[in-house]
Amino acid sequence: MNIEKNRMNVTVVKGTKNVQTTIDSDMNVPDTKPDIEKIIASRQEATIQNVEAMIDKLKVEGRILVSILYSTFGEKPELASFSQTIPFDEIIHMDGVLPMDTVKVSGVMEDSAISVINSRKLGVKGILTLSISASDVDMMEGCTAIEDDHVQQLHKRLHLSTMVVNKKDSARVKEEIMLPNQKPNIGKILWYDVQMNHPEIKVQDGQIPIRGEMQLFLLYETAEEQTPVQCMEWEFPFHVDVQCSECREGMIENIGVSIGSRQVDAKPDEDGEERVLVAEIGLDLDLKIYDDLNVDFLWDAYIPTGNLKLDTKEFEYERLMMKNSGKTRVSKRIRPGDGQPGAMQLCHVDGTVKVDDSEIVENGILVEGVVAVNVIYISSQDNNPLQSTSALIPFSYTVETAPLTPEDHYDVQVSLDQLSGSMLDAEEMECKGTINVTVLTFEKERTTMITGAEEEAFDMEEFEKMPGIVGYYVREGDTLWNIAKQYHTTVESMKQMNDLAGDEIIPGDRLIIVKDCDISYTE
Repeated sequence: MNIEKNRMNVTVVKGTKNVQTTIDSDMNVPDTKPDIEKIIASRQEATIQNVEAMIDKLKVEGRILVSILYSTFGEKPELASFSQTIPFDEIIHMDGVLPMDTVKVSGVMEDSAISVINSRKLGVKGILTLSISASDVDMMEGCTAIEDDHVQQLHKRLHLSTMVVNKKDSARVKEEIMLPNQKPNIGKILWYDVQMNHPEIKVQDGQIPIRGEMQLFLLYETAEEQTPVQCMEWEFPFHVDVQCSECREGMIENIGVSIGSRQVDAKPDEDGEERVLVAEIGLDLDLKIYDDLNVDFLWDAYIPTGNLKLDTKEFEYERLMMKNSGKTRVSKRIRPGDGQPGAMQLCHVDGTVKVDDSEIVENGILVEGVVAVNVIYISSQDNNPLQSTSALIPFSYTVETAPLTPEDHYDVQVSLDQLSGSMLDAEEMECKGTINVTVLTFEKERTTMITGAEEEAFDMEEFEKMPGIVGYYVREGDTLWNIAKQYHTTVESMKQMNDLAGDEIIPGDRLIIVKDCDISYTE
């Protein structure tokens, strides 16, 4: 008896968890940098460097890159900047995690505050939130057919989703930008920021094209006394192709794209003047790509004049129910902090979005969070014109989905787009932006698969004692297959004997059943 089998990998999410840990560290101003009087702007970026899965726990190692823009002491304060890293190492308990599981961790700094301890030392405090997802890849193995004319076979089609790709990756964008003619040469780059707008992602055969726009802000020092500090903003398109041999067009992607490393340097133009910017921007990619499969498996089998033992095993798998996206606008009016001067010109607005909570509601997934924005502006204060202020903008948005049960799970991706600011008057500014929310929902299912079959001894004496013809009234829940199996005949024989064109029977129907042993049947 030759048995055909189908084997495939199925990914089941074992669990997700958010863990918060406190960051409390000191930073010394580098010896090459002047003393610090006031912080103008700061940026904290968490990077995960290593994740080690153990039994019921994880070891997560990473670092936080802290960048500072500040003003110095003196009648005419100058601007300076520097960056330093703060390492972290956490042991996280997570029930059910095993060393062979696929574990992905991302980190975000929240509620961070940088204070001036003295002119050469800073205090960095904040909360590092680690988002963890653990999944298990199981081998689903089931029989698809038995090559034996005597074996009656019933097949069932399973609709399941398999995760083809689940990994971290990176891409790099490089762009050269020429300063406008009316702007003075670059003496020293003081600060820069990069934001991404309108990312578009589409899975193709063997690759993942990513398109969008980058917005680059530059604050630099010049050699001119009248305009010692200049700022500029540019937008430029980008296009990168991420190679992925497992990808095929039509697969369903759930890809998170964020800006990772960034480096902006100045270089001479053809005349030897520092007027060309070279921007190298790293994209951190969280790749999750799914394929929907319809697979025929052997669901039941028997031999009319024999005894067939079936080996079975229960498997758990997930089915992708739907993917849906939406956008919500956020806005807030912001005033400079207490004791800060009013604004004459708005220079730059940057921000990050984070999800505080998400839950299943009646008509979908409710996602709640905040956008943390920072505004750099020029004030009326002559001796220290560059100022900054920050604010939190809350948001709440419901993405429509099919009804979900507590056993089902979902994946949420959010990104911030089109963040901008405008001055309403000297004491008030308005920040606006768009939040993109994408949700994938998965239904968790279980099934019993036939993994093997073996013919055993059959009591022919008992079989021969059974009546050759039986009259049978159909009861609730009966199928031709179950009746044929019970009375040691075949579905085809029953259909011929009762002049049935199809497989449908209803309670109360009267059937004539004749013992025989015809060939196989597939539903």
